[in-house]
Amino acid sequence: DNTVVAFLGSLILKQSDYLFGYLLEFLAYLSEYELSLVYAPIESGTALCFLTAIVVTFLPTWRYKNVCAVLLSLPLIVEVCWWVSPNDSAWTLHVLDAGQATALMVTKGNRAIIIDSGAKYNGKAVTATHAMMPLLDKLHIRHIDHIIHTHSDNDHAGGADTFNTHPNAQHAKWYSPTRGCERGKTFNWQGLHVDFLWPLKGNKKNTNATSCVVKIANFAGSVLIPGDIEKESEYALITRELESQTNALHADVLVAPHHGSKTSSTNVFIEQVSPSAVIFTQGYENRWQFPAPVVFARYQENGVATYLSSFHGYISATFEDKGVTVNTQRGNYKRRWYLKGRSPRHLPSFR
Repeated sequence: DNTVVAFLGSLILKQSDYLFGYLLEFLAYLSEYELSLVYAPIESGTALCFLTAIVVTFLPTWRYKNVCAVLLSLPLIVEVCWWVSPNDSAWTLHVLDAGQATALMVTKGNRAIIIDSGAKYNGKAVTATHAMMPLLDKLHIRHIDHIIHTHSDNDHAGGADTFNTHPNAQHAKWYSPTRGCERGKTFNWQGLHVDFLWPLKGNKKNTNATSCVVKIANFAGSVLIPGDIEKESEYALITRELESQTNALHADVLVAPHHGSKTSSTNVFIEQVSPSAVIFTQGYENRWQFPAPVVFARYQENGVATYLSSFHGYISATFEDKGVTVNTQRGNYKRRWYLKGRSPRHLPSFR
């Protein structure tokens, strides 16, 4: 009897192995087609509600069973509707929590501009691969049209190779201080005006002082992204704006120059930009103590709302007809999951 059981067991395992082999070959064949994979990111809470709805469906009948199942399915229905019909009129600046680095993107509809891509450590661009890519997928971005690296430092351009091989960025235009980024150059993208304000034409250096300064704007508002420029470049920018009698530096949202270093964000620069909100891209308890207390105080004295990526996490600024709305991971999106925030010890006045 044992011999028969062993024979049958061996036969079943062999046949299962053959069947799985054919199944794998079939799946490999299907994987060659474009529609073989459909990525539909769903929030964990939404997935949990839907799984609970399935369980409720198979439970014994009670009075409000169907009502419970429908209510538990609503989050998924809402998310699918949002996925199918994105808001093409609004545009958003996304500031990722990249530690002591900068990683930004601007999205509108299903298209995006990448501005800096975080750092690379030990050959791995963690922010680009594990944060920016999933966010692009979640936002259903199908085309990366422009990639701007404000300068070549690792904390800003570490993810360049990642985007260089990204299938949605095959036709993207690349910019850097020595490649297409120069004062006076402008282009329209998705109804937005993208202006390069710095460096000057003919620049051959790729440094903090010659960082790309980019302004993106439309009727709903504007954002200024100045890379790591320092006070000398700020003064040069202001001088040229005064000479040309323009006010191109003014922006509703400012990404703080050089992470809030005391070598930048001069008072006259803050006054010229006159932002309603400033975002510091910096790591918690970073060794340079960015943002510098004196710089942080300047923005507060000018009545500017302050956001720190180390404290607030991911930050978004959405521009619509009604104006700009700033939301944060800790304060809005995942508020219930976050512990109470801790202010950097060198910024006792931060709340």
